[in-house]
Amino acid sequence: MVSIGESNMPGSIVELGNNKYKLVVSCGYKNGPQVRRCKTVEARTKAAVNKKLAVFYAQVQGEMQKKQRQNVRPAVRTKMTVTDLIDVWTEKYGSTLSPTTAQSDKINIKNNILPYIGKRQADAIKADDVLWLIAELRNRPKMRDPTKKLSETTVHSVYKLLRSIYNRCIEWGLVDKNPCEEIPVYQRPKPAESKTPFYQYDEFKRFMQAVRELKDTPTNVKQKLLLFLAFQDVCRRGEMYALTWDRVDFEQSVFKIEESSYYVPGQGINTKDPKTKSSKRELAFGARIKELFLKHKENQEAHLKSRNLKNPQNWIFVRTRGIKSGENVKILDLSSFYNWLQDFIARNNFNHMTVHGWRHMGATYSLARGVDLGTVKDNMGHSDLKTTSRYLHPITVAKKGAAKEMDNLIDETITANDEINSQC
Repeated sequence: MVSIGESNMPGSIVELGNNKYKLVVSCGYKNGPQVRRCKTVEARTKAAVNKKLAVFYAQVQGEMQKKQRQNVRPAVRTKMTVTDLIDVWTEKYGSTLSPTTAQSDKINIKNNILPYIGKRQADAIKADDVLWLIAELRNRPKMRDPTKKLSETTVHSVYKLLRSIYNRCIEWGLVDKNPCEEIPVYQRPKPAESKTPFYQYDEFKRFMQAVRELKDTPTNVKQKLLLFLAFQDVCRRGEMYALTWDRVDFEQSVFKIEESSYYVPGQGINTKDPKTKSSKRELAFGARIKELFLKHKENQEAHLKSRNLKNPQNWIFVRTRGIKSGENVKILDLSSFYNWLQDFIARNNFNHMTVHGWRHMGATYSLARGVDLGTVKDNMGHSDLKTTSRYLHPITVAKKGAAKEMDNLIDETITANDEINSQC
């Protein structure tokens, strides 16, 4: 049973053999797991099975929308408050969101929408009311640090969420207009531009030399493996922590990204499908990562055996702290690598760097070393080159090299002209 190429329609196709295929369409998330509809069909060509997927997708979407409309009671719309509107949106649409998005929206609704306009009549909210909400949020202190105000990125996320809620409720016939859309573009909040940290070649070289001098303790081996997976294989943080040993092929020196880990307060760490369809991919690793994989595997097996701990899910990165003898280990805390990285940076006097920053640097330095843009895009799990281009940073050494090459080009043309003139 193998998966065949992606189609242009949302959904996936699994080849079963004998011209039979399984069509899979996502219906969103419900209480954590993703809900999928499946259908087995027969087709002789890829084009035919893609057409059947498109029809099946439209059918599923139509049924979902019909069910949503049936559950709405237009008779009570004029009495609905913003709180009522959000309750309907949460019930009908919230289950389609990923767990992390649902948690983020829940926090924004609770802290940044309901306390301000929750009791107001939903269809009475105007553009001026939304502008007032934006102004209030910009002046609101952060809960974790009252000395600072909410970031413009947070204010933008609240505005975007409220706009999305109203748009959905317009589709369901609960309201007629979206007050967020009536705000002039120049008055709408925009996310703050955040610059991902980046090491130019000299600091990058010093960093790698410091890493080389680390003793091969089990902790250092594990953290170095995470470092090189983020840099050389440009993995996302959640993808690295969700890796399992059965997805690593040491003979072919490849591993598969099939899941991503995430954390939700009160629920702990779980796994889900990666960010996009393109995020499910196979990555190759070199001799350095292979050596670290094997060392880490040896260290892990010895540690689990000494403490009589079990790893039935084959996690590569595990947490054993607080786990009793005979119990199952858990996925490593998602802040583990970041905390180690910050400690290492402080001890060696390097500039600030993040886990995601290593992914940016991996993409940039890959291109600088001659890897083609398409391969970098695929390695990063992006569906288009536009996304990949946002990860690229200028390298000072490369700029100087480019300037020198242009000098050489001009020198060559001048020399050629001199030779022609001397022959005349």
